[in-house]
Amino acid sequence: MATEKLQKILAHAGIASRRHAEQMIESGLVTINGKIAKIGDRADPEKDAIKFEGKLIRPTASSQSYYYVFNKPKQVIPTVADSEGRPALGLYLPDLRGRMIPVAPLPFVTEGLMFLTNDGTMAQKLQKNGKIKTLYEIKIRGRFTEEQLKRARKGMRIESLSLKPSQVEITELLDHKSVVALVVDASHTLDIKTYFDNLRSLIERVRRVSYGHIELKNLPLGEKRVIEKSSLEALFTQPELADTLLTNYFKKHTPKAATPYVVSAPKKAVITPRGTIASKPSPRVAPRSGSRGTPRIKPTRG
Repeated sequence: MATEKLQKILAHAGIASRRHAEQMIESGLVTINGKIAKIGDRADPEKDAIKFEGKLIRPTASSQSYYYVFNKPKQVIPTVADSEGRPALGLYLPDLRGRMIPVAPLPFVTEGLMFLTNDGTMAQKLQKNGKIKTLYEIKIRGRFTEEQLKRARKGMRIESLSLKPSQVEITELLDHKSVVALVVDASHTLDIKTYFDNLRSLIERVRRVSYGHIELKNLPLGEKRVIEKSSLEALFTQPELADTLLTNYFKKHTPKAATPYVVSAPKKAVITPRGTIASKPSPRVAPRSGSRGTPRIKPTRG
């Protein structure tokens, strides 16, 4: 096998991106045949003993790349392991060999589509591209109002981060529940839940359902499926595929018009079997005979 640049070998092995691999080499963490490597060194991963932090990089790890779509559950850290002992991706990936790089990671409270790969070059390429359209479904307790919809479409800035969705639609609207679909570029790093919290919405679920033209489909939570490298490359070479997916999605999930919620009768809060607060009209009770302010009429005898 021909020699390759050392940072390329490290990237293919899933150790790090090429830029990060260069920093590792400069820090003296990489050796070739027992000697500390330097920037510009080349090696043959099948013949040379390349080690990172004393661990041998196996040729099989650098010669074959793997790509997966993963459905991340909520309340899971989007890293393979967590130093604080919180639930992490590694709990769901016991069968994967070698180091996997989480790509397009999701916040702790968000579930849905993200990627896993040992291809550092592809991981870096995906992380740098901020023009990929992503679709989220947000389940909200209660009725999403017209005013909230206007504010969601307008966008907002929270601390040093800002978010301006390219499309926001209500796809389900009931008295006790609303579902909102939001399309945003992948460059936005703001937590979607934080965005809707600032709209005074009670969030029950935030889920990323597609990234570009790639969908979750019926992939169960905590499970993965293999994806071809060509599908990932199409994110950059065929961005129109994402537009087709979104068009079909909103045909299937017809947007609903937000209307002000008009209360026609007094409401009385009750507890539903699911434990949520619901409302129902208070029953009208006729005044009791003889109550204060109402004279009691005695029946006459014939």
